[in-house]
Amino acid sequence: MNFIPILFVIAFLFQLNLDSIIFFKESFEKAKIKALNENKLLVLFFLPDENDKVLQKINDNKDITNLLNNCINFLIIKDTKEWNYLSKLYNNDSSRAIILCEPNGEERDRIYSSYDFNNYETLIVNILNNKNTLQYYLNIYNSENYNLDVLYIIYNKYIDRGKNDLAIKYIKELVEKDKTEKYSISDYAFYILALNSLKSGETKYSEKFLKKYKDSKYLYIIYLALADYYLKNENFEKARDIYKEYIKKFPDDLNSLNNFAYLSALLNKDLIQALNLIDKAIVLSKDNYSKSQYMDTKIDILMKLKRYEGALETIDIALQIVEDNELKNVLQKKKLEVMGILKK
Repeated sequence: MNFIPILFVIAFLFQLNLDSIIFFKESFEKAKIKALNENKLLVLFFLPDENDKVLQKINDNKDITNLLNNCINFLIIKDTKEWNYLSKLYNNDSSRAIILCEPNGEERDRIYSSYDFNNYETLIVNILNNKNTLQYYLNIYNSENYNLDVLYIIYNKYIDRGKNDLAIKYIKELVEKDKTEKYSISDYAFYILALNSLKSGETKYSEKFLKKYKDSKYLYIIYLALADYYLKNENFEKARDIYKEYIKKFPDDLNSLNNFAYLSALLNKDLIQALNLIDKAIVLSKDNYSKSQYMDTKIDILMKLKRYEGALETIDIALQIVEDNELKNVLQKKKLEVMGILKK
């Protein structure tokens, strides 16, 4: 029987390791501890399976494989508990992503788009050398010798990480400085800027959003947030104007039909249109709570139109279905008021 020399076996195994990425097989927490103890980068591979094409592509590049094997590599397979936990932790919504982290687990940068993976060699080397990473661009920004590209890159990197609160500063600065609108700011970036600015009383970004992103899936949110802001600040004219535009685009939002109708009655404007819209809301409403609220608005409109018989009839119907005691008291007071008018 011939024995294979032990040194040959060791050399073979060593060569095998160099030919593919070595993954840490224990838990993520232990991988993080190991990275910290050994002062090595922690590299997280979010992939559909162990034989994914991205992994095969990287393993074919021995130089990149060797560089990565100087890190602690951790594989996360899609649709596992670990995937769900770590995707949430690192704000990953891509089916394929490589996130390179500092030894303490803080993200340095990521590769996740198809474009990124086509250029993965350069990107991995750059990230390992801390080039073109978030911190790299923050250093440029802090040196005050930066152009608008830096703002654009920083805010996108923060959004990638789910750190919208940190992105807003750079989005806002870019919007203010990019007078020619050279940069294509995503509707999502502008959306978070608009919502955040409303908290401090700035409405211009929300107003601009409504004009610029007419097909955005966030459009209805900005409409309603802006209308709500004006309502809370008792700017009823502005609130009504926003609702008027909103219901053109979203005609089946019953609460907004009601709000527009209520404000129209309050301001004594477009009463016939308001009456038609609130009738639509009443007909389409599927619960008595909402239906009675909408009827209360209809009563206000009818009283403004001096259609007191119709108002009284609506009050009686509403009193039969009302569930809210406070509204019931309001309706009873309005009934007395209308009956008093009719007796004159």
